[in-house]
Amino acid sequence: MMLLNNHPIGLARGSPFPEGTDHFPEDSVPVCRACPTGWVVVDTMWLAFNGLDVLLCTIGLVACERATRKARWSIRFHVTVGLSMFIWASIEASQSLGYCWVYLNLRMFTFSTQLPGFSAIFGAIFGLGSTLIFAFVPFFSFLYLGACIGWLAFGAVPSSGTENYGTILDAVWSTLQLSSADSWSTDLAKPIFVDVDGERSWVLSAFSRLYFGLSIILFNFILVNSFVALMVEAIHYRSHRDAQHFGHMTTRRASSMLDVEFSTRASVDTTASQDPPDAMELLMAQSAAIRALTEEVASLRREVRKEASFVELDVPRVRSSVL
Repeated sequence: MMLLNNHPIGLARGSPFPEGTDHFPEDSVPVCRACPTGWVVVDTMWLAFNGLDVLLCTIGLVACERATRKARWSIRFHVTVGLSMFIWASIEASQSLGYCWVYLNLRMFTFSTQLPGFSAIFGAIFGLGSTLIFAFVPFFSFLYLGACIGWLAFGAVPSSGTENYGTILDAVWSTLQLSSADSWSTDLAKPIFVDVDGERSWVLSAFSRLYFGLSIILFNFILVNSFVALMVEAIHYRSHRDAQHFGHMTTRRASSMLDVEFSTRASVDTTASQDPPDAMELLMAQSAAIRALTEEVASLRREVRKEASFVELDVPRVRSSVL
């Protein structure tokens, strides 16, 4: 419930005065702003044809909760508080704006999960290792929760001095203010925490400043941390693949040299009785060639061992220091 003094919506819908009569702004009564009829119809059709979206959202929340079990306690606390605030904002928005706004946010989330390449991208991220699960899943969850809180809360609370109130532009601008913790230093949007009379609650406002300030720091930390971890995992995968390639190459070369040596010995044994001087010279030349190839294989194996030792020892140390 909110008081709309001389507001076009308040005069058009819910006004106690008949059209054509004179009235003053102070004669306005509190009205409840509802969603347009078209939005309700569209959301009802979405609900009828896509009833599985609620189930998909539930599965997404369960997957997020399972991923946070492997995370640290600070990230678990952040997810819990963020989800609680999202539920609170959804209840407040559903009371003042109706069910369609809450369902619209659910549709935004489920639509993003159905984008082309979404499953492939997350599968590739999860395939890089369990160390990235605690970084990427909470990051995107916090990002979605922050957008929903900004959309719902600032859609339910009117903006001070904003002409585009109730539009997508106003909701996006309020969301940006919420994410930058700048909504309490300007008059373009009211704070998310207000009491019944519309006055600011300084205790809740201070808590919201601290919470969203820490959220921004954690967002940036997780984003940078995830990028560095992704680069380290990519380097580790490339080094491991190169080491396997060198190992297979040296194995094939060693087996081919053994075949050459066995065939050379067989040919020398057959030709030694026929022409001993020529057989001895051929044996010496082939022995020198085999020794050269053996030294080359040994050097390649030493390089492979060095590469493997770097992959097994240095990269986990770098990954642990980063994460």
